[in-house]
Amino acid sequence: MEGRVKRKDTAPRGERLNLPMLNVMQVCATCAYYVDNGRVPVTGMEIGNCRRNAPSHTGWPQVYALDFCGQHRLAITTSKE
Repeated sequence: MEGRVKRKDTAPRGERLNLPMLNVMQVCATCAYYVDNGRVPVTGMEIGNCRRNAPSHTGWPQVYALDFCGQHRLAITTSKE
């Protein structure tokens, strides 16, 4: 490996991939595995299902939109205009 020059990448992470830098909270509402079910009538909080893992015998786990688990995957949406 002698003679090889190691390239130092100084560009910010998003610029290397030509993606905008995203400052998104990693909560269920912005996750690709989250399916919105609407709002809870009493509290008014959004609730949905997490589809990260297979459902159990009771169904998909119910989560609040502002919950988080550490396995977040950003939901990329494209607008058709």
